Amino acid sequence: MNQLSVKSKYGICVMMSLAENHSNQPLQIKQICQKHHIPQNYVEQIVLELKKAKLIKSFRGAYGGYKLNKEKNKIRLWHIINCLEGESKLTSG
Repeated sequence: MNQLSVKSKYGICVMMSLAENHSNQPLQIKQICQKHHIPQNYVEQIVLELKKAKLIKSFRGAYGGYKLNKEKNKIRLWHIINCLEGESKLTSG
């Protein structure tokens, strides 16, 4: 059985933080890092990939940050893993 990579685990943490964010304000990277004790440079790389896959969207400015791009109940774990690892990670084994 394959285990999830650290990248996928961190990606899931990022997405969970965004899904749990009930405010109207976007969530900033530093807030995610503090909550999950993840290095900021790693989270920056992950959010770029999640944004490219259109799972999240970004907002600029002093109150900028990130929000989910879809309703949270429409995002599946395999969406996140596929984005960060590729389909081969899901089917190898």
